[in-house]
Amino acid sequence: ILLFTPRKYLARICIGFMLAGATMLAWLVLVKAHPNAIHVDPLIAFGMLGVGGFVASLKNLKPSAWLVSAPAQAAAGLALIAIPMVFGYFRIAWNVWGPLTCTVAGLFLFQIARNQRTPVVAFLNLWPLRSLGRVSYAFYVLHQFIHFYDVQAVFHKLHIDIDGPPIVQLPLELFITVALATLSWHFFERPLLRLGARLTAREGAEASTATSTCQSRKPKRP
Repeated sequence: ILLFTPRKYLARICIGFMLAGATMLAWLVLVKAHPNAIHVDPLIAFGMLGVGGFVASLKNLKPSAWLVSAPAQAAAGLALIAIPMVFGYFRIAWNVWGPLTCTVAGLFLFQIARNQRTPVVAFLNLWPLRSLGRVSYAFYVLHQFIHFYDVQAVFHKLHIDIDGPPIVQLPLELFITVALATLSWHFFERPLLRLGARLTAREGAEASTATSTCQSRKPKRP
């Protein structure tokens, strides 16, 4: 749809998908659909992607100073942390609040893009957070498969039984996921990116050489 639609309609298309996703979310919650049905519903996912597209369409909008100020950035950032902590443990509540949280994420990204000179942005530029951002895609892919009961099963194979409260389980899952994502970055993703960069550079050089050769062979006009 985006490829074959004039750019001026981008915001309207994104808003349409956002409304469609919200409507689908409301309907699935109303009919008490299985949590997995909500989690994988394509229209809800398109609505969440629409939030990102809508934020991108606002690149020429001049926001109010207070909206992109350091306190406003901090409020949005803290909300992104607080909402999962409050609702994430309750599957039914998170079915609603999870997708809606993307609107807060969109606001936060907009704030950061429009005002880089704040303590919040300086904090996000700290090395540990930048490193986490670098491995975030692998983290996103892997986190769904890292659970404490899997760790328990591995130790059980070693004839060791372990247990712990949620306050211990979550940091352990986080540590394992970050560790695996870091390994993925160093030994899988980065080598592929470097290979792609070399191939692209070589293709560019070959195209440049071919163009220069063709131009040198053109007969000179008297």
